[in-house]
Amino acid sequence: MDIELKNARFVQPSVEETTLTVKKMVSSIPREAHVIEEEHLSPVDHILFTSPMTDKTWVEIYINGFRLINASLDFGRTFEDFDVLSDRVVFKTPQSGKIKIILDTKPNMLIMPPENYVQVSNRQGAKSKAVRPGDLYVAYFCEPLILTEPLNGYVRLTDDRQSLLYIPNQGFEGYDAFSFSVFTERGQLATPKCVNVKVGSPKAPGSTGTPA
Repeated sequence: MDIELKNARFVQPSVEETTLTVKKMVSSIPREAHVIEEEHLSPVDHILFTSPMTDKTWVEIYINGFRLINASLDFGRTFEDFDVLSDRVVFKTPQSGKIKIILDTKPNMLIMPPENYVQVSNRQGAKSKAVRPGDLYVAYFCEPLILTEPLNGYVRLTDDRQSLLYIPNQGFEGYDAFSFSVFTERGQLATPKCVNVKVGSPKAPGSTGTPA
């Protein structure tokens, strides 16, 4: 059945720069994931998985520290940058440099305080109301996308794929950051923004610790 949407138009999703203030971790909470890190001077067209892949939708790939975005313009039937098979990832264009592949396990039963989460607006698109009988306004569903990783912890999608969860390294107290975006089911990407993180109660730069 075909549905005609009057006055329909593409709307780029958006995210805002975000600040998190989280507690210092007194114990370690490791990421439940298999990580593959390889460096290739010459371009390679695939990388074998050294650990089992549980779900191809939970695979993250970083090339020289930046996320390789695997957009789909046909609702997941085909992808632009790589295909995830049972035992390997196959690049549409051969890649070189430092390649990091994260195979997240699922489900993740970890529950953290609200301040550790980056909440996003998952449905974006039409903001106005239908004013004529029979008109229909719809919104795209947006999913968060991690673009660069933090240096002093890790960030991953929540199980419902609607938020991001940041976990600092055990004992770390200071400042951290990562970048993120959202993309729609039609492959539209929001302008990337930064998440600035304050962990614990770090001393201000140049502080000697004890006030006079």
